[in-house]
Amino acid sequence: MAIDRKRQEIEEYYQQKLTDCYQGDFYQPRYRKFLELLDDKKDFRILDVGCGAGDLLLMLKKAGFGNAEGLDYSRKAKEFAEKREIKVTLCDLEKETLSFKEKFDVVILGDILEHVFDPMFFLEKAKNLLREDGWCLLSVPNAGWWLNGILLTFVPQFLRLSPAFGVWTHVNQFTFYTLKKILNDTGFKVIKSAGISFAQPKPPQESLIRKVVKFIFKLPIKITDLFSDVYSPIFSSHLIILAIKK
Repeated sequence: MAIDRKRQEIEEYYQQKLTDCYQGDFYQPRYRKFLELLDDKKDFRILDVGCGAGDLLLMLKKAGFGNAEGLDYSRKAKEFAEKREIKVTLCDLEKETLSFKEKFDVVILGDILEHVFDPMFFLEKAKNLLREDGWCLLSVPNAGWWLNGILLTFVPQFLRLSPAFGVWTHVNQFTFYTLKKILNDTGFKVIKSAGISFAQPKPPQESLIRKVVKFIFKLPIKITDLFSDVYSPIFSSHLIILAIKK
C-alpha cells in the first residue's frame, strides 16, 4: 500500500537523520510563529502531532510550556525524543484511533497535512483530541505562493524547488482558501493567519540549488518578505493558521 511505503521511507529518513550528532532543526521559522501565536498560554495542554525528534517541543519546554507532549508513528523519532526527556505517544492517526484521559487545549500540526492521504479525516481525528473551543495550530506549504505561479507557468522543470510541489513526499497541496474550506468543513473556524517566506532564517547547511534560486529572486523575495504576514495567501511560502474548534 502507498501509505505503508511512505511510512517506510520516512522511517528510513529518520534512521539516517537522527544520529548522535543531530542537534535539531531549530532554525525552522514556523516554530517561532507558533510560539508567537501561543503567546503566554504557558498552562495550555499541548499535543504536537507528527512531532518527529521533538525539536518544537524542546523549544516549547525551554520557553516555559511545561504541559506539552508529542505524537508520532516513527519508533526511531520517539526513541530520540525520549532521550531528550520529551514525552511521545507512538500512534499513526491515519490508521489508528487514539484517546487520552484528558483533552488538549492545543493540537499542533506543523507541516503534516500535506503528507496525509485524507486531510479531512485526519483533521476530524485531531479535533476529537481537543476540548471545546480548543485550538488547532497548523502550517502547510502554500501552493498559492507567487513564486509557485512563476515555476508552474514558465519553468515547470524546476518545480522540485517549490516548498509545496517539490520532492518532499507531499501527497496534497493547499492554498489559503482550500485549507480554510477544509477546516470549516471539519468543524474549525480560522481566527488568525500568518505566513513565513523563503527569505526567512536559513538552515545551517543550505543546498546550492536553493542558494542559486534565492540569488536570482533576491530582490523580489526580500520585497515580498515584508508582506508575508500582511497578505499571506500570496506572499508567504508557508501558511500558518490558528483555528478554533467550533
